[in-house]
Amino acid sequence: MKAFPEALTIFLLPPSISKLKDRLAKRGTDKEDVIKKRLANATKEIARALQPNDPTCLIAYKIVNDDLGRTQNVFRRIVQSLYQQELGLQKSANQVPETRFKFEQIFQVLDPSARKTAVVCTLGPACWSVDMLVKMLDAGMNVARLNFSHGDHKTHGRSIEHLREALKQRPGK
Repeated sequence: MKAFPEALTIFLLPPSISKLKDRLAKRGTDKEDVIKKRLANATKEIARALQPNDPTCLIAYKIVNDDLGRTQNVFRRIVQSLYQQELGLQKSANQVPETRFKFEQIFQVLDPSARKTAVVCTLGPACWSVDMLVKMLDAGMNVARLNFSHGDHKTHGRSIEHLREALKQRPGK
């Protein structure tokens, strides 16, 4: 966020640390020590995000993710509001200025070859398998990031081997 101070950030919070712990445990992808580390990091991040009037906290919006559908709707409304602000639209405006894209296109699934940006995916336990990596490539991933809080060099070496195998199944990606 320091690199892009003009960015407006949206922080998705779990309803509670205990709910987050339950969610992580239900996934079955992380070992207990990894879950403990993630919970410790989350506790710090949440405490920082909830500091009132902290000028160093650059989080513009906070959404409690207690219901996926509601969270998606709130997220869309925030993005739509920011889109309208960027265009200088007022709620009462009847004229919509010409733009290169419309709000509805923001959440549209596009042909990955038509994109002019990269899709960066962080590889963690839930996506270490060749099958999952193939799905991610099909969905448009073109940059893989290794997160060392989810494994060691040996584990990530296997991830790279799996990624190479997935790339063999999808030549040209």
